[in-house]
Amino acid sequence: MTQTQTQTQTQTVHIQSTKDLGLPIHTALQEQIRASQSGPATFEVVLAPGIYEGTALSLRDGSDESNLEIVVRGAGPEPTIFKSPIQIHAARIRLENLVIADTIVGLPVTIFEVGDSLQINGVSWVDNRHEEPNIGDPIVAIKVGYSGGPKDITVTDTWFVGNDNGGQSNLIDMKTLRSGIVSSLRFKNSVFIDNHCSVIVNPESFEEVTFDQTMIHETTSGAFLWIRSPGTQARFNGGLFAYGGGGTAIQYQRSQSVAPSDFHAAVFSDIVPTLTDAKSNSGLVSYAEQQARIGAKPDRSTLEKSLN
Repeated sequence: MTQTQTQTQTQTVHIQSTKDLGLPIHTALQEQIRASQSGPATFEVVLAPGIYEGTALSLRDGSDESNLEIVVRGAGPEPTIFKSPIQIHAARIRLENLVIADTIVGLPVTIFEVGDSLQINGVSWVDNRHEEPNIGDPIVAIKVGYSGGPKDITVTDTWFVGNDNGGQSNLIDMKTLRSGIVSSLRFKNSVFIDNHCSVIVNPESFEEVTFDQTMIHETTSGAFLWIRSPGTQARFNGGLFAYGGGGTAIQYQRSQSVAPSDFHAAVFSDIVPTLTDAKSNSGLVSYAEQQARIGAKPDRSTLEKSLN
């Protein structure tokens, strides 16, 4: 493990193997947490290509007033494959160029607690499992908004393929920790294929949920999107939407005080959705898994060809 630090309050830690994920990285993190108390700071972890397993990665700035950005990224060009849980808590989080695969745990595979912004770019979640599927935990848990101000989550060029929690909980579960938060969630050129979860994307109290040029082919989930707030507007711009799970493609949280007409209808632009009866396609699943495991950038035209 090597470290570099600049005058701009940025510290970078280079990880070569699983054994580097112990005390030294946490000591370096604590140093940068202290530095962030005097102004914005960044703590960057760069993982060399290879397989990391047997040790979880936990990077936490526990302060509710955190001013720290934590960046975790694979160095490339070969894939960095992480087979253990990841937990990150900071004001701003970036996760880049990682393959999170074959993790078998009883808790969420990945947990983010973020104050201001979460950026995920070029990450794959593929074939992760819960060892006790009835436990009810999601594959990816996101808690947003422990500090004030607008919140933003952007997921770009990212794969979600074949993850399985027994259909007992959500693939991506998001919770806002404070009421009245202006939050936006955007997926860009990302892929969702045959994840066995109750709901694929479960945003809570987000004003906007947008899927731009995203490929969705889900046939084993109870729903793709669960809208829980009448103020949430969901938009699908281009891409592919094919759903054939056991429930309704888009569900709305209803109660005695909230009628179906109180919700915004999902908007589909430049896309003709298949909202029922989509069938699993072994060729598509196989190709998507292969591409996700090498961390390839999703290519819609190639994915669509594998459907035929």
